[in-house]
Amino acid sequence: MNTRPPFMLEESTVNSMEMAWIDSLYSSHLKQQAACSAVGDSYSGWTEAKIPLTMFEKGGDDCVENILPARGLRVPTSLISSWWPKVAKTKIEPVVTSINLSELGASNCVSLKTIESCHDTRIALHLKHFFDGNLTSAVRARGESGMGPDHTWLDVGSLQEVQEALSNWQVISFLLFPLNFTPILVWRTLVRYRWCSMVPILSDRIKIINR
Repeated sequence: MNTRPPFMLEESTVNSMEMAWIDSLYSSHLKQQAACSAVGDSYSGWTEAKIPLTMFEKGGDDCVENILPARGLRVPTSLISSWWPKVAKTKIEPVVTSINLSELGASNCVSLKTIESCHDTRIALHLKHFFDGNLTSAVRARGESGMGPDHTWLDVGSLQEVQEALSNWQVISFLLFPLNFTPILVWRTLVRYRWCSMVPILSDRIKIINR
């Protein structure tokens, strides 16, 4: 009994099955076990191997030509609370506005001022700062108080513009802070609470998402 797959442990279940089905299911189980032993990781769906400690040779990474293999590591699988404080930064230096947005479909969608402000997570930005209709809007210089773009920018005015702004924000956040889950969590929150269908008036939808 101990060698049977989980779905064949109950005698009543096995007795209710035709012999042809039992042979077929058990044969599939044996093949899956063989694949698990051969691969030795989670591909078979039954077991997961422990993630090994990976060591890298000392080297430099300039984000342009010299790229370390460590960039290819997966996101930590432990709870966010256990690793986020170790990697979170409030500001990235130096500020680089020439990040490649074209390969992710966000080329010419946000202003350089917005990209600059995104380097500092202490600056509170709004959807309007990621709306491509504000590319040429006037902005004022950021002071020591952490002020971001001014409030004279055009607000998003349609669901399409809201989606575009959220998409642009997600692209920039991914390129600057790849371990920051905030854009993904915002998307999941909007989907979870069906924000489009639950708010009947378009203007109210825009107000809610801009908060």
